[in-house]
Amino acid sequence: VVGAHRVTQAFAPLLELASEQNQDVGIGCNKALCLNISSNRGSITNTKEINTTSYNVSKAALNMLTRVTSIEFLQKGVLCCSVHPCWVRTDMGEPNAPITSKSSAEGLMHLIEHVNEEHSGLMIDCNMRVIPF
Repeated sequence: VVGAHRVTQAFAPLLELASEQNQDVGIGCNKALCLNISSNRGSITNTKEINTTSYNVSKAALNMLTRVTSIEFLQKGVLCCSVHPCWVRTDMGEPNAPITSKSSAEGLMHLIEHVNEEHSGLMIDCNMRVIPF
């Protein structure tokens, strides 16, 4: 989470500049977007089992970083939200995961193109549904 915070702070001036240069565009990826890759495992509300404690806690912390960053960024015209890319068939996601890497990437591109001010500070999944913190 410290790394994500440092990278976000390093890019903040560029995001703010992009926002200033695109004032005629609504808040979203065509203006300036900070998108944190999170996980539904970072949802405190939805936690029902213990299995990957350190991963869950780090994603919950990333979601908090997203929330506080979104408050600061929204005032500057920059959208900031978290995304759960869904359960993807990778080495980490295991072979039983229902979504391929290609399908996940396509879903993320759709999401990036459609997020807007109403998603500020929230975690959404690859189908644009809000996941509670």
